[in-house]
Amino acid sequence: MTATAPGATIGGRDATRVGIASAIAAGTGLVVVLLSARVLAPDDSAVFLTFWSTLFAFFGVLSGISIETTRAVSAASPADPPGRPRVVLVAVVVGLVLGALVALTVPLWSGSVFPASPWALGALVAVGAAGNAVHTVLVGALAGQRLWKPYSALVAADSVVRLLLIALSAVLGATVLGFAGGAAAASATWLIFVLVSPRVRSAAGARADSTLPVLLRRHASAATATGASALLVVGFPMLLSLTTGRAEMALAAPLITAITLTRAPLMIPLNAYQGVAVTHFVAHRDSGLRALLPIVRAVAAVGAFGAVLAALVGPWIMQTLLGEVYRVDGRVLGGLVVGATLLALVTLTGALCQALTLHRVFVGGWITAVVVAVLVLMLPGAAETRAVAALVVGPTAGVVVHVLGLRRAAASGVAAVPDEIRDPAADDVREGSDEAATASWDATETAATAVAPAAPEPVRVSVCMATYNGSRFVEEQLRSILEQLGTADEVVVVDDASTDDTVARVRSVDDPRVHLVEAPRNRGYVRTFEDALSRARGEVVLLSDQDDLWVDGRVETMVRALADVEVVATNLGTLGGPDAIRGPYGQPDWHLRAADSRRHARNVLGTLAGNRPYYGCAMGLRRDALSRVLPFPAFLDESHDLWIALYGNVAGSIRHVETRTVLRRFHEDNASPNRPRGPVAVLRSRLMLVRAVMVLRGRRRR
Repeated sequence: MTATAPGATIGGRDATRVGIASAIAAGTGLVVVLLSARVLAPDDSAVFLTFWSTLFAFFGVLSGISIETTRAVSAASPADPPGRPRVVLVAVVVGLVLGALVALTVPLWSGSVFPASPWALGALVAVGAAGNAVHTVLVGALAGQRLWKPYSALVAADSVVRLLLIALSAVLGATVLGFAGGAAAASATWLIFVLVSPRVRSAAGARADSTLPVLLRRHASAATATGASALLVVGFPMLLSLTTGRAEMALAAPLITAITLTRAPLMIPLNAYQGVAVTHFVAHRDSGLRALLPIVRAVAAVGAFGAVLAALVGPWIMQTLLGEVYRVDGRVLGGLVVGATLLALVTLTGALCQALTLHRVFVGGWITAVVVAVLVLMLPGAAETRAVAALVVGPTAGVVVHVLGLRRAAASGVAAVPDEIRDPAADDVREGSDEAATASWDATETAATAVAPAAPEPVRVSVCMATYNGSRFVEEQLRSILEQLGTADEVVVVDDASTDDTVARVRSVDDPRVHLVEAPRNRGYVRTFEDALSRARGEVVLLSDQDDLWVDGRVETMVRALADVEVVATNLGTLGGPDAIRGPYGQPDWHLRAADSRRHARNVLGTLAGNRPYYGCAMGLRRDALSRVLPFPAFLDESHDLWIALYGNVAGSIRHVETRTVLRRFHEDNASPNRPRGPVAVLRSRLMLVRAVMVLRGRRRR
């Protein structure tokens, strides 16, 4: 049972719960910092705050796993093959492995980070990281199942328990190890929730949408991205400790406290509502960098005001709250606020990169920021000077990388095609002897079709179907189609050299409207559909897969929709499953909206980002569009449906029909992948689609 209404990601009450939980988590963190400064001696406080930042740097790395878990659980379906891994079991293994690795490497790094009790503090980091691996996966699974009430409770409870344990340590006898032990032990708060909450146990038993190797690979990718940002956002004191001598670091408690306090007013609300920013950027993909401007102006204005205020009254505030020993120069405080503002900006540019699925640019910007910051920290000079410089120069470099990547992507995706682009006909030339043989066979068959006697009356509708080893379902599909066609309509079936009895099954339908063509060799579904489209004689051309079922009224719906546009795309349901299909960003009901029909630039960018559900089995086009859709370019070896959808949007002539006109059958032999692919395959696919847009723009100009 979910906490939200069907079709809604989160309701107003649940959104309030999440906001309150985020505020509690942020507030307890600030209280811990202030408590450390008030209770511990300055040198002990410096050690504990370094431990705190190291621990939360690991938590930041693991937060990427939480995001990927949310996506994996949200995208999972009851129709998935059995044996998909349970996310919490994976988390336990990841936690144990991570904890063991951290513990084994303690001798290599803890002495440089912690000047006091390095072995004990290093071991506590390992314990805290291992426990948080399970916590972060449970949080991700709860979000993936939209169980926002237990999600909020677990987020808040983890922080509150951490504060209570540290406060208990302060009462019993304030020591660095006591504070650190409380911070690490709180990472097991999830265990209480698993024991007492059926909903949390249900989320713990959730399965992922992919196999174990794929899930682990995605976890690693997500952790790399968030880890790079976590090092700079929450792990900066650890970086400062690694690049500063022990004597100077022992006196650095005021500086570390100032770094934490000056970034909180900007970074805490920004991190809490970063999802809102991503949603805003996704909704305004067509605006590109312009979508950033309103938020950037607001953040810059707040940052400038905060820097001036910190320089003027910051020293007095710190001394009043924490004591005379915590005096920090106003210029340093102002510089730290500027650095926090730039951290906020690189977070925003990174969010835009994520919204546009520019993951390499996103990670590259953060890695650049961290590397540059560390290089600056390694320069000679006082710790205060190096810290301010690193927090200003590092994030600036990250922003530059993000902006350059965004501009490059925008130029590739929406810029006009240069005149020197070769003629699209050149793209359509088949290469190699096999392609030449196919072209020769195609020419022979086309010529035979051209001299065939014309039909006695005009063909209104042509249904184009590509088949390959589809004997299990093709008869049922053909009958669902033929029931809706007129006597003069046709179904063009091109079989891609099936090795089973598909051809015999098609022939057994025994309907004169079915025209079967058998290819001499297998060429793949893209070329087979291209062949079928080239043989269509109808004024309306509809695409069909071999294994779905058509909903009653589909043909008439498509014919009406194509009255004044060249391409129509409808929605689909699942055969024997829910009406809705899940989207790549966790949308519970991923479907085309009629209101987006005229938002052509946004649709193109959405297609490039993999966030438009254009399925060929639910699409159709007018005959006069075939002269520009065909032939398919030689580089198009997948996604013929996206090619047609991109044409409709580039031409400004497409209609989205919200009706579900097809029931799609999901099974192990689907030609289109049911599961997300690896990053290399996705990148290759996106580049192919960018090239497709360029070719289509060239064809339209001509």
